[in-house]
Amino acid sequence: SIVFYYAATHSNYVSAAELVDEHVVVQGSSPDYALHLKDTLPVSDIELDPLSQFGSAADALVQAPEVTFNGQGGLLQTLSIRGISRWRIQTLVEGVPIHSERRAGNAAEFVAPGLLGRSYVLPGAASTQLGSGALGGGIDLRLATTIDTQVSASYGAQQDYRELSAIGGEDYINHTVNWGVSYRHANNSENANDQLLIDGFEQTVGWTKYASDTSFVKEVLFLYSTGNNIGKASSDLPSERITEYPSNDHWLAKIQLNWLNATVYGHHFTLDTDVLRPQSRFNDLANSALSWGASISDGLDIANWSVNWKLALDARSDVEALETEFSSANELVFERTNLNANQQAYSFSADASKQWLNLQLSSGVRAEHFVQTDNSTEVEQSRSDTNISAFLAGRYDWNQYWSATVYASSAFRVPVLTERFFNGSTPRGITLGDANLDTERGRNLQIDVDYQSEHLQFSVSASRQSIDNYIERIDIDDELQQYVNLGDAQIDALSYLLNWQVVENVALRFSGQWLSGEDNTGVPINDISPHQHDVNVNYQNDKFEYWFALSFRQRFDRPGSSELALPSAVFMKLGATYYATDSLTVSMQVNNLTNRVYSVSTDDLSPLARGRDLQISITHWF
Repeated sequence: SIVFYYAATHSNYVSAAELVDEHVVVQGSSPDYALHLKDTLPVSDIELDPLSQFGSAADALVQAPEVTFNGQGGLLQTLSIRGISRWRIQTLVEGVPIHSERRAGNAAEFVAPGLLGRSYVLPGAASTQLGSGALGGGIDLRLATTIDTQVSASYGAQQDYRELSAIGGEDYINHTVNWGVSYRHANNSENANDQLLIDGFEQTVGWTKYASDTSFVKEVLFLYSTGNNIGKASSDLPSERITEYPSNDHWLAKIQLNWLNATVYGHHFTLDTDVLRPQSRFNDLANSALSWGASISDGLDIANWSVNWKLALDARSDVEALETEFSSANELVFERTNLNANQQAYSFSADASKQWLNLQLSSGVRAEHFVQTDNSTEVEQSRSDTNISAFLAGRYDWNQYWSATVYASSAFRVPVLTERFFNGSTPRGITLGDANLDTERGRNLQIDVDYQSEHLQFSVSASRQSIDNYIERIDIDDELQQYVNLGDAQIDALSYLLNWQVVENVALRFSGQWLSGEDNTGVPINDISPHQHDVNVNYQNDKFEYWFALSFRQRFDRPGSSELALPSAVFMKLGATYYATDSLTVSMQVNNLTNRVYSVSTDDLSPLARGRDLQISITHWF
């Protein structure tokens, strides 16, 4: 689904379907920073079309110009925000931080995209709002909730993709109950050269949520997701290496009280990985962890300043990575523990905001103490670290149309447990951690200029982010890699977004981003996406909606150490929706319309994009 409309100081995307159909009503709570700091923070608020999303959550989030694909493809596709990715981007689901030991980062792949209703993207150094993992920003996914019952059936030709999804809810006198379910099945697909892409999967997701503004229990959420036979699309030839995830299971729970917003949450996952090197060996990797936490927070007014504070604990327990290797003759070679560790992060954060006439100011600070413990050796070793981050933001409204915003922030990223303590195999080879890695530290300066009138909205954003003690995984030899502090890095970004309501039924959207990033010696760093520019055209009336999307990705000739240079590429999408009745819609879209051959990302193992793909969805409201 493509989003076309922009309406807010910063990025606020509203789905075209929502403007046509009264049944699409997305409710739900917003993050604290998106409520009391929304006028000064550069938050992109993306409204999604529930039951109308294919693939992964990543496919929907690249609507924001600062967000691009990163790493390898498939269900576990990850993202980059303004050239920063992997463990430097904090992902949350309903405000619950999602942690992962995958170097590619947190994909939130366990939530079916058709169950999502909204996403908040906060670019730049955002540790003050989101903690250590947000050195480069964060993505907060929110579930779609509605009091209507909506059922959808979808089919995709390329993967023989089949999906059945439903969301619904009930409004009672003092509370609401919402729910959602999704079943998806996809076979492997092919790229435009008719070559096999190992990107099939099967997934079942269900969730339910209770919410009340009057009872002592404010909210209760439980989500369960199970996935199996998940392919890892890459450029590896099947004769050299095949990676598959036989199982990927998650549960997520949260309880919030109407007393100091007291919140307790938990997220548990297990991920099994099979890596087959034909005629050589087979490695079975089993990862699991329990993340849990608690917080209290409140707001008050001090001398006409609106002040909010939060005291929190975010912990990870029983973070394990087990490995079993078999020879090509199926003989056991070894069984070992690559990682067995725990982590606790204790934090206090506060922010304040105030408005004088046309000027709005906000600032905030966070102090966080980390304790990380390695239990895999006979002699237990631990590391502790205390860090402080802060931000200062201001917005000035020149008149009813023009405004300017300046956002300066600092951030930190404590090395994750894998970077410190891991010792074993990954799909890319043998990897070693370093317990003595230094904490990454970042500084970010962003300037935005916005224009908004009845029919035209325009925003341009320029930013510079510096990172000290930049951590990267380097090659020691063909099979061995290790995490090291490389030095310092700097990333410059310029993005733009323009929405133009040409006439009543026609809208145009232009967006794009330029990126540049290198270390202190002038060497390009990883994750800097090629410059890209997008054009979207939308036409709609009472019964039909048509859209066309064209993307131009510029030539990329300054790859990082684990990336490849890429030629320029143009790729297109085309779609239509028929609003048959007040309760029935039929949607169709064609991805990679011209069957273009291009790489999904700059990763040196990135696969070629899926070939032309026809997708159809039927949605009914009850």
